[in-house]
Amino acid sequence: MKSTMNDAATREAEERAEVWRQLSALAHQARHTPIPSAFNDVLRSAIEDDPEGPFAPAYLLWTGDALLQEARFQEAIEVYDGLVQRYPDRRLGPQPFARMALEQRAICHERLGEPEEATRALTSLLEASYEGISPSWLHYRIGQISENARADEVAIRSYRRAAESAAGPHSAGFETRELARRAADRLERPGDGTRPRPELVAEALARALERRDSDALSSLASPTHFTVGAVGSERSFVEPAGVLDRLRADLRKSKVQVDPARLSGCGGKLYLSTDGWAGDLLAGNVVFILTRARDRWEWSGIALTRLGRAWEDVVGPVELRENQPLSLSIKAPWPAGLSFRAGGLIGFAAPMLAFASLPFGWGLAAMLLASANRCGFGPGGLYYNQPTTHVGNEAFSIDFARFQPGVPLLPLADGTPVLAVADGLVTGVTSFAANGDPSTGNLVRIEHMTEAELFGIFIVRFFTGERRYMRYSSRVLHLAGPQLIPVSEGMHVKQGRRLGFIDDTGNSVASHLHFTVYDNTTIDPALAAQGYFGSSVRPTPMDGQSLLDADDGRCVSSTNVPLP
Repeated sequence: MKSTMNDAATREAEERAEVWRQLSALAHQARHTPIPSAFNDVLRSAIEDDPEGPFAPAYLLWTGDALLQEARFQEAIEVYDGLVQRYPDRRLGPQPFARMALEQRAICHERLGEPEEATRALTSLLEASYEGISPSWLHYRIGQISENARADEVAIRSYRRAAESAAGPHSAGFETRELARRAADRLERPGDGTRPRPELVAEALARALERRDSDALSSLASPTHFTVGAVGSERSFVEPAGVLDRLRADLRKSKVQVDPARLSGCGGKLYLSTDGWAGDLLAGNVVFILTRARDRWEWSGIALTRLGRAWEDVVGPVELRENQPLSLSIKAPWPAGLSFRAGGLIGFAAPMLAFASLPFGWGLAAMLLASANRCGFGPGGLYYNQPTTHVGNEAFSIDFARFQPGVPLLPLADGTPVLAVADGLVTGVTSFAANGDPSTGNLVRIEHMTEAELFGIFIVRFFTGERRYMRYSSRVLHLAGPQLIPVSEGMHVKQGRRLGFIDDTGNSVASHLHFTVYDNTTIDPALAAQGYFGSSVRPTPMDGQSLLDADDGRCVSSTNVPLP
């Protein structure tokens, strides 16, 4: 009799899981239509058929997210409130569905111009003290909302609380506590170099460079948000004094060319390209980063296309990481037929120096020849164990970029669809950042599972809320937004499902895809219970192609067929 009951329970679980997978696929397809909420009646029927089932809270969350995508904010708020009231204690592993609903509700109120209500939603999360919640992230979001509403005193208090709170698992590109501390400092001591328009900052920088006026450059540099990074990768905060000293020395050795009218980028992050640098840190083409802070613009850092001899003096040495092989079969995270370069920044410098040493015609011909491949020719991003951001737990991340074949230095990554590399469960989504937002990066995190895990670990986790993870998870960063990510937490995705589009959100420098695979068995269980994930691993082979340590700059082709 007991065996018969167990068999019946297993069949019921399998049937529920099959319905969940089918509804995930259909809800995902609806998100690509002009009216994604048209599928909400089907989700509501599924909830009515099994109101206490393990997937009912997820279906209700997807219903609200579809309304949010349509900018039907008030209706979405009602759905999120209903989820919190109806399923206050239900979880997706360590993460409560109520947390997801309240964060989404805060976004709705923010978009409606109701900062007090947005703050109230996030404050209720803080007061609930849910396991796996990051107080640092919530205080920081309250600070963001308050600052945008010009409630500066409230924003400063919230930022300070975020800076003093324990670090949490939420990743928005920068470390949240440091980002909060610097945001509070900027509000308390705004820099004198800000301008109301980015063109004015660009013109002031151009004048200072042309005159080799290092004092003027120092006055323009952000005192709180100065960063150093690599084009096609990420940037990190540094204290500006040391970098400016290097810049002064390199400026004396260089004949810098700059056109302030040629700004690139979008949203709150623009780029001023300069050339002719011949220094130890600044060499060849160097990009000056301009970012918006509320209604003012500032010079917030530099990004390099060549890592000069002084690079490690600025960012510090790297502790090389090792790991075990990946035992998960993955495809490339972009559509079949396209090719992206894995890293490649280090290898970009040598050919550029060679081309520069040739007569103009021969140099141009050589550059054209170098671009005659599937990935084109341009400054790639960072690869394994490379500073500033592919270190520590992120040591085996890869920045993927592509350039126009046959046209040197013309980037093509922007707007490319990003696809799931293997089947899995969506366990993390940030999608509220606008394109080019310098402070928050849109992302998707997926835990990957085999069929055996689906009816083992996964079913136990959904039915009981047990804090257990699949072995591997992947994460993609710098996606387009707001609300352009067609998946929600709790969805099942098949390999090839679209997760979003490549953009430049967060701490990136130029549009590219930051991709990481994590092994969740390499983390302390106590940290896993708080929502953290394991150490990064080399994502190789990818589509059957090697991405070992010596493959920096490899052109990787995809056979990942996008699903309808």
